[in-house]
Amino acid sequence: MSSKVHYYYPATRCSPDEVAVQEIYDEVVVYDLKLHKAHSLNHTAALVWRWCDGKTSTAAMTERLATHLNLSVEQAEPVLWLSLDRLQKAHLLDGEVTIPSTPVGITRRQALKWIGGAALLPVVYTLVAPTAAQAATNLPLGESCTTSNECASGCCKKSGAGENTCVTTGSGSCI
Repeated sequence: MSSKVHYYYPATRCSPDEVAVQEIYDEVVVYDLKLHKAHSLNHTAALVWRWCDGKTSTAAMTERLATHLNLSVEQAEPVLWLSLDRLQKAHLLDGEVTIPSTPVGITRRQALKWIGGAALLPVVYTLVAPTAAQAATNLPLGESCTTSNECASGCCKKSGAGENTCVTTGSGSCI
């Protein structure tokens, strides 16, 4: 446990002009205002993300994680590094943390077997959100269209004049 990697002090990108944060039960949703991506962090990833304050070492985070997840420190260490890896790949950390390729010589598969299940592994789901300009590009009702994807209502149909227009969904099939 004396590896030099324990002396990193990772920090999150958390300034109000960069991200918006919403806690939902034991998970966290982080919306990146610059990259227009929403990240959903499960309980494990959320714990680690909250602890990335630039003052807490990875060694201290490992001990906290062991306590919170009821693991040994040896079991918690690969979980911590997997968490930091996921957070870094999602661009949720400020700066760069050198992630060991196999923390303490343990592969992800071995870590999964060792800690007893996937429920404790960190998960970061990332969704790309449209910018306001992109979201406003759908056509309003009554506008000419060629496919339903162009319409805000999601339905493009032939009108009485022989051209296609955006209409509310109703009887008949949309184009």
